[in-house]
Amino acid sequence: IFNEMYKNSTFPEAWNRHFPHFIPKSDGMNVRPIALCSCLCKLLETMIKNRLDWWVEYERLIPSSQTGFRKGNSCTNNLANLNLCVNQALSKKQHVLATFLDVRGAFDNVHCQILLTKLAELGCPIEVVKFVKFITHQRQVTYSDSTAPRVIDK
Repeated sequence: IFNEMYKNSTFPEAWNRHFPHFIPKSDGMNVRPIALCSCLCKLLETMIKNRLDWWVEYERLIPSSQTGFRKGNSCTNNLANLNLCVNQALSKKQHVLATFLDVRGAFDNVHCQILLTKLAELGCPIEVVKFVKFITHQRQVTYSDSTAPRVIDK
């Protein structure tokens, strides 16, 4: 059934309904939103994510030096590479320059239409692009204190 939905890009509207709950953080001042949604949609998301991961690796779209959120890689890989570069430079009496970048809220601030355009430009399978569009557009969020859902189209 999932393969047919994927192939035809037809997904139940109910899968775009989310029910957020707010979990207090340990500092007592902030909350972490957790959105409850369809387990079947989450399962299909995981299947498509695995296909997307495979495609990105197969097409070598991400440099090997970028290890974040990649299977079998972690920050430790980059630390080991940095350590190697520093040791090699020291042994040759050379300098090493390192730049570190951490973009705050990077995932929360992705412009969905730009993401879809980039995926299409890179040759991402159209079924994946259509599913990403489905899960990022016309999401309905219903808060526990409201009667009508709020449509979010980021």
